[in-house]
Amino acid sequence: MIFKNIKFIYALLLVGVFACDPMQDVYDDLDKGSTGGVTSDVAFTMTEDDFELALPIAENGSDSSSMNSFYNFSDDQARKYIPYILSKKFPQLAKGSSANVTYAQYQGNSAEANTYSRASLYDVEAEDYTGTIAADSVLVAAGFLSPSYDKEAVLSTILSAKVQDATDGDVYGINYQYASEDPVVDFSNAGVQNIHREVFETDIDGYTAISLVGDQTFGYNQFFNGNAAMSGFSGGSEIPNDDWLVSPSIDLSEVTESKLKFHQVINFLDVDPALILKAKISADFSGDVTAATWTELTVDQWPAGNSWSEEVWSTMDISAFDGQVVNVAFQYVTTETLDAPTWEIGEVILEALVDVSVTVLEEPESNRSFFTYSSGSWELVTSAYYLTASDYDAMGAPGQYDNFSSSLPADSYITTYLSTNYPYAQEEDEMVVVYKYFSSSSGSTQTRSNLYTVVGGSWTAYTAVIDATLLFAFDGTTWVPDNTIKLTFGAPDYTWISDNFADINPGGASNMGTYGNFSCFEWSEDQIFDAITSRLEVIYSSIEEGQKYQVTYSIYCGASTEPSLAVIYQGGTWEKL
Repeated sequence: MIFKNIKFIYALLLVGVFACDPMQDVYDDLDKGSTGGVTSDVAFTMTEDDFELALPIAENGSDSSSMNSFYNFSDDQARKYIPYILSKKFPQLAKGSSANVTYAQYQGNSAEANTYSRASLYDVEAEDYTGTIAADSVLVAAGFLSPSYDKEAVLSTILSAKVQDATDGDVYGINYQYASEDPVVDFSNAGVQNIHREVFETDIDGYTAISLVGDQTFGYNQFFNGNAAMSGFSGGSEIPNDDWLVSPSIDLSEVTESKLKFHQVINFLDVDPALILKAKISADFSGDVTAATWTELTVDQWPAGNSWSEEVWSTMDISAFDGQVVNVAFQYVTTETLDAPTWEIGEVILEALVDVSVTVLEEPESNRSFFTYSSGSWELVTSAYYLTASDYDAMGAPGQYDNFSSSLPADSYITTYLSTNYPYAQEEDEMVVVYKYFSSSSGSTQTRSNLYTVVGGSWTAYTAVIDATLLFAFDGTTWVPDNTIKLTFGAPDYTWISDNFADINPGGASNMGTYGNFSCFEWSEDQIFDAITSRLEVIYSSIEEGQKYQVTYSIYCGASTEPSLAVIYQGGTWEKL
């Protein structure tokens, strides 16, 4: 009797322990399995602890990270490791048992988005605009596009010229400069122009005469229509001199191919003129010739030096000083042992190539447009957009460095940006946005992208990690993944259903032809089942007995959703799962 009472009390305790546990029946069945196993169907969602159960059999570091850092699996990893997890979690289940496992699945970035972040790139140069349109000379001069030009036509023409052997489906990103206001382009002064000219017609006051040694200095001479003259001969002898004639500052900042020319006469010279007479140039003269840095120029032609009638034009290349503000100078240096010739400089010219005048009303910024190659031509992609510096600025904090980061998540900013800039987007409209992201782990700025879709009236980011479900069956030794084939219906599928169900469901077929999805206002559940299974029979011409399918489809019921329909083909007919 005492023994029976003890068993009764123990039974009451067990009732107290398990009465409020919703898994009581499963645990009871598993306890029975200790004497031979029990067949049971279980369903559960994996926790972090469940992922870590597979760590002992991880095949590489990537798999380990999935188990104890990211707590998600790819589809392949799930099929590889979840059977082991089930064997550890439910060791007492017998053959014929099943497990419906929900887990976090890493599906990676959107393949469509990757197409644009990894696209080949071409950087447009100003010269590339030649031949693209009738006004190409204006584009070449400005070097950037603006509203007056057909951007698609110009850029597609450039790609056609620069990308050889393109095939259908190729995608290119083309980088160019763009301003929202047209520049003012003036060709009237373009070409070789005199940047500076001095003829010394009545005086030499436009230049500065400086004497470092000797009493003589450069002065005005009326001969040959006026000139600047210097001689170190005085009182019947040569007088030591170091004299300079320095030009005013001459701006070469907007020119190229600059040259110095001067007209000269020399008399009473018996030595090499370069020993006494020099032409020089400086980019840092500020009044003191001794403190400036002077470059002596090689004069291409000198007069013989023994006549008043031999007038010579000499020319020197000074293009090394293009882009700077310069002074040119003529230096006369003699000693007691050198001749003291007379040097007359009649005209000085600095000529250069002047570019077309471009007045920029708005500074252009870097842009990137995407094109895809189809049937022999490049077509602008309107469903992919590259964020510009102005876009980052408009978002606030991302404008500091023109990128996103872990502390400035792209999706939260971009969904707001799209809502602001595409306020009339319709349900299921899509846009790929390509952007810059600073990765703290690599210490570099990367090009990334994501796909954004209007769902329920709001822009929604594609998610790399989703909830996924796999069904496993226990064969007595191993947990085996279910054979379900998963697919998502797209435009060709909806077109086929619309065409082939026009007589069966005219209203639903017409609605689908317009919107490319099911409408629960036009399609019943049974009709959707019939349409989907009919389409499967076309897609898979040979369907094996027992084959399962999970079809994700789009349906509109006041808002768009994407449910899944699971079916099995057995006994020559379709059944829902």
